[in-house]
Amino acid sequence: MRSRKIANRQERGSGNGAPSTARRAVLTGGALGLAAVAGSTLGGTEPANAATPGPIWISPSGGDDTAAIQAIVKSAGGGVLGLAPGQFNITSVAVSAQTTDGDAGGFGWSIIGCGSATVVNVTGAGSGFSVHRTAGYGAQFNLPAQHTTVFMRNFVIDGTNASPGAIGVDVGDGWGYDIDLTIVNFSQPGSIGLRLNNQVFWTEKGRFSAQLMNNDTAAVIDSVGGDISHEYNFFDFNIFANTNQQGVVIKNGVNAAGCTLKLHGNMAKSDSSNSAPTGNIAALTLTGASSRLFNSEIIMKVEGNTGGSGSGPFPYGIFYSDSSNAIKDCTGIIAHSLTNSNINGGEFSFRGMIFADPSLSNIYTTATAGQTSSQPPAMPGSGTPLQNYGPDQMVHVSGGTVTGITINTVPTTLASGNFFIPAGGSIAVSYTGTPAPTWTWVPASYSNV
Repeated sequence: MRSRKIANRQERGSGNGAPSTARRAVLTGGALGLAAVAGSTLGGTEPANAATPGPIWISPSGGDDTAAIQAIVKSAGGGVLGLAPGQFNITSVAVSAQTTDGDAGGFGWSIIGCGSATVVNVTGAGSGFSVHRTAGYGAQFNLPAQHTTVFMRNFVIDGTNASPGAIGVDVGDGWGYDIDLTIVNFSQPGSIGLRLNNQVFWTEKGRFSAQLMNNDTAAVIDSVGGDISHEYNFFDFNIFANTNQQGVVIKNGVNAAGCTLKLHGNMAKSDSSNSAPTGNIAALTLTGASSRLFNSEIIMKVEGNTGGSGSGPFPYGIFYSDSSNAIKDCTGIIAHSLTNSNINGGEFSFRGMIFADPSLSNIYTTATAGQTSSQPPAMPGSGTPLQNYGPDQMVHVSGGTVTGITINTVPTTLASGNFFIPAGGSIAVSYTGTPAPTWTWVPASYSNV
């Protein structure tokens, strides 16, 4: 039975069970295989095995592979490039997420490797791989459907020999990217492992999964020229950060909404002799005016480790550069053994457990939209609603002459008592005369486990 199945599979694959001439040349390896595939691809000849097209596989040449890879992933028609086991060497490769021009252009190039056996070594100060569409999609509801973009999976990108400011992968602009890579050793100053960057228009409905180890900054979510949508994306980052290495950064006014952010891993101690981490390094940083993560799910567990050369404090759990930054109307779990977060008075309306970070769980709303404080709010004027711009709270109302208490715009029949005010919810107390009623706000999301 087994031999019959193998025979049938060969018959379905090619008619005679033999691989195409071009693919057979590649699988024998080396520059000969590379040249054979590049020649057949660019020459437009059909492979002999056209009934079952698959990846165009190449092997490392032993020298600079930039030109050979670039020639394939810029050719018309799109496809899948397979990187065989071995050590590739590149400076910077622009991967086409669309190989035909214009708003309706599509058919990009995807790249697949052989897991940890495929390593792409990057040199220079550019982006090892730059993956972008060059045009938007035009009117959103015109048919035919918008072209989805490309995938890059199952190989390692190593920046050991890259220059300061290098980027492992710079990807953005388009619908439905699927990235699943290991990016390591972009440790020179200003370097980034993975940069999700809008250069032309939005990046949405994508899946970005990365193992990010020993990078000066693990990952950046960014937009050139201010906020362009990073909505509805799935971010799944495992980080390992050495001394003074940054975690994940949302910057330049990006508003990432409707997303899932999973952030797990390890961070080493800072080399600072002060109580604050060097350079305000954090597992998750929001920086630049109005950078926000909202209407999203956060699953975060990052531990501090004593390895590396640092002897100072651990990085922050979360850091905001100013009060315009926000984690707004989000839900999930936040746990870490790093330095307590510093959100600089910005909004942190978060529903879910917060483990061992009282600077997040024990903050309170203010009467100013989007702001928080370390002190509970004063009772406002009668009937004035106060929105909770912090995490979940229990509010105990007592005293005074109360004529009504409204929770989340719904009137109650109570004049006192304990009320749950979720993140983003509101409470209004109507009263007459003096003295005014009092209230006590009790944080409801903190866990010391």
